Amino acid sequence: MTVRKGVQVRSQEVRSFGYNFRIERRKAGLSMRDVSEQTGTVISYLSKMERGQAGISMDKAAELAKVLGVPLAKLLKYSPEVDEPREPLPPARVSGKKHTPSKKENDKPE
Repeated sequence: MTVRKGVQVRSQEVRSFGYNFRIERRKAGLSMRDVSEQTGTVISYLSKMERGQAGISMDKAAELAKVLGVPLAKLLKYSPEVDEPREPLPPARVSGKKHTPSKKENDKPE
């Protein structure tokens, strides 16, 4: 396991599973909420699992594959895409606009 900017990144196998799960979930037209409701798995865990930040048991992996209607082997296959560098995230936005501190935030105590 490696650490990237304070976030634990799991093994390539765990990252591949998460990547494959996300692809198949979207193909199936399911949201994380849909999967959560069908499996009893909390959304925050599903999100971490898709990003390769949470491991998964074989039982849970099989249950998720069943919900997606795909063979477990399809989710377990190696995905070289997870090793490619990702585009940097855009700057944070508040209500669709770049965040600029308000006057109040800029005021310094006297």
